[in-house]
Amino acid sequence: MIIDSTGTYYNQLSGAGSDSSASVKAKKDMGKDEFLNLLVTQLKYQDPLNPMEGQEFSAQLAQFSSLEQLTNMNTTLTGIKDSVGEKKQDNLLDYIGKNIKTSDDETGEVTGVTYQNGIGYLMVGENKILPDNVVEITLQNK
Repeated sequence: MIIDSTGTYYNQLSGAGSDSSASVKAKKDMGKDEFLNLLVTQLKYQDPLNPMEGQEFSAQLAQFSSLEQLTNMNTTLTGIKDSVGEKKQDNLLDYIGKNIKTSDDETGEVTGVTYQNGIGYLMVGENKILPDNVVEITLQNK
């Protein structure tokens, strides 16, 4: 396998006398599975008279560990983001009976909530307002 300066790697076709023109572009981004396969392939085909230095191998293992941790962190953050989005939709009922002001300077009392295609809207009179457009919430004067 060959890695170019942009981080793109190529799967070099096996066989004697193959050159870079016989390389096939495999992927643009390298994930943890590809990184581990590259490391194992590098170890498998290393020159036995000139093996990889211990420091170099340790550095590559540290890179693999960092890549795996970043991948796991990204998965966790995506889950948190999705959870926050769900909570935002769940809290639409809290708007009922309160006056709102939107970014378009519309004002009015929220009388209900409606959902279309999985998206919640606040009902102000006959108008459907996206909660993201609300800039001010005040209690109803009684």
